[in-house]
Amino acid sequence: MNNADSKTIAFYDRDAETYAQSAIDHGVRDSLARFQAGLPRNARVLDYGCGAGQESAWLAKQGHVVDAMDASPGLAAEAKRRFGIDVIVADFLALNARDAYDGVWAGASLHHAQTDDLPEIITRVATALKPGGVFAGILKAGEDRRDSLGRFYCGIDAARFRAMLEAAAFTHLDMRDSVGSGYDQVDTPWIIFAARKA
Repeated sequence: MNNADSKTIAFYDRDAETYAQSAIDHGVRDSLARFQAGLPRNARVLDYGCGAGQESAWLAKQGHVVDAMDASPGLAAEAKRRFGIDVIVADFLALNARDAYDGVWAGASLHHAQTDDLPEIITRVATALKPGGVFAGILKAGEDRRDSLGRFYCGIDAARFRAMLEAAAFTHLDMRDSVGSGYDQVDTPWIIFAARKA
């Protein structure tokens, strides 16, 4: 099954090199550093929508064992070229691990999921995590839409996302609203989140 939006994947495949450099130039997100601080030593982590691999590489440098997954073959190739990372090329619904990960990081990736798929995706993350495992990341809030670059964004807000996390039995929810720009340089609302599997 591949529910990834074809126009979004086509953008990332076409602009993989420049997008990857932009992400590297951005540096380490504060939210990623907080996620990492909540992991045990030598944790097994899934970078869920890893892009060109810069955050996977950073997590590995912190001593963690990282599995990287992304739906864009172009970004996967960049991750291999720049960091030597072997990316699992698949969409979010391909995740079928059970009690495998201490943490799942979704940095600016879940907003590209189909809106109707989000509850199933979050359930799959919960299943993939060990008890007490951490799920964290950031995503753009708003309605179903495409940006000026043709990328699809799902319709989600903090209240709906919190309800989905709670329905999947996540606890210790930390949800923060923010406003910032991304690759398209347009200021938009973001949701910054972290939660633990019960």
